Amino acid sequence: MINEFELHNFSLPALSDKAHMHLHGYVSDLTATLAWAVKHDIPFLEALAEYVPKNKKWGPPVSYAKMGKKSFLDINIIGRMPWQRFMDKLKDGQPLSSALSEFKRQIPNYILMAIKEAETKNNLKITLPLLAERLHDTESSARDWKTTLAYPLVQLTTMAFIITGLMIFIIPNFTKIFDDLLQGEPLPEVTQLVINTSFFVKEHFSIIVFIVIILFSLLSITSRRGLLSSILFPLPFIGRRVKLFVLYDIAKSMSCFMTTGNDILYAAESTMHCQKCIQARMRLKKFIAAVRAGSNWVDAWERHMNLGSPIHLWMLRNAASREKVAEGFVHLQNWLGEELHFFSSKFKSVCELFLTLGNAIIVGTIVIALFMPLTRIIWALA
Repeated sequence: MINEFELHNFSLPALSDKAHMHLHGYVSDLTATLAWAVKHDIPFLEALAEYVPKNKKWGPPVSYAKMGKKSFLDINIIGRMPWQRFMDKLKDGQPLSSALSEFKRQIPNYILMAIKEAETKNNLKITLPLLAERLHDTESSARDWKTTLAYPLVQLTTMAFIITGLMIFIIPNFTKIFDDLLQGEPLPEVTQLVINTSFFVKEHFSIIVFIVIILFSLLSITSRRGLLSSILFPLPFIGRRVKLFVLYDIAKSMSCFMTTGNDILYAAESTMHCQKCIQARMRLKKFIAAVRAGSNWVDAWERHMNLGSPIHLWMLRNAASREKVAEGFVHLQNWLGEELHFFSSKFKSVCELFLTLGNAIIVGTIVIALFMPLTRIIWALA
């Protein structure tokens, strides 16, 4: 079977004639170096003999040949370091897919499975550079959304610290002042509400912190296991964006498996096993059953996997008409990546507006609530 990717001009900037690649992500950096090695028929150990993983956050990088200090790849790891285990597996003659499994938290499962499939079919020389490009795109997208989500999280955390400080340390002092100077005179409703909230936060501070920790833990667990996307999937507005994310992940997985020369049915089955979202797995299962029953794969995809807009389906139909199915999933992946990047910019702008407005409303309400009784005191003294 002729792999259609052999006729396609893919370019990976990191695949130059240098062993030391410097991509943004260290795992994509490593994978690009391995792709460079296999592309030029250089043994992996020889290509990595002086390989220097680069990360400014953890200090000066060190190579495997100078493993007197820990590399940034090995921070916070108990036992033997993953970088050492990775190199030891290569020295023992284990397959590349087995060695790269040491970085399974950083490398998506479908890329590891695609590398293993390429080793089985003995076409790693063609496949690995393409998979390195996929991994680079994946890390770029993940980094983009981490940056986007970091801003509202930092803003919310800062706002929470400021409001908590006001409630615990500042407002109780004003309460004493009001009691001494107003001598039991009723306070405005807004002021009384702020004071009651302050007492509640101060008395139940430990419980509130415990609940927040539990909520963040549940959010982290559900997001990692795909339960969060399954919960948000049927919602009207948020669900549409979640569907685009799921479709983007499916397109990346399908293109990776088809890179190794597999047909669409095998790629869909492998993608189903790698997919975390429950609804996506169910839809892929129906799609596979329809194709096995004799339906045209594009019609089955439109019936069961139509998670995006008509332009997304048109890309696959156009690729199918040209008998370049895998290329259609690559174009779909790139299109969705740009679309989600644009959405992340809009999301950041909207978050900035609402967080600034919410911060102004909360802090402004507290200031006005404390200032209203002070005006009575000032007029009484005057």
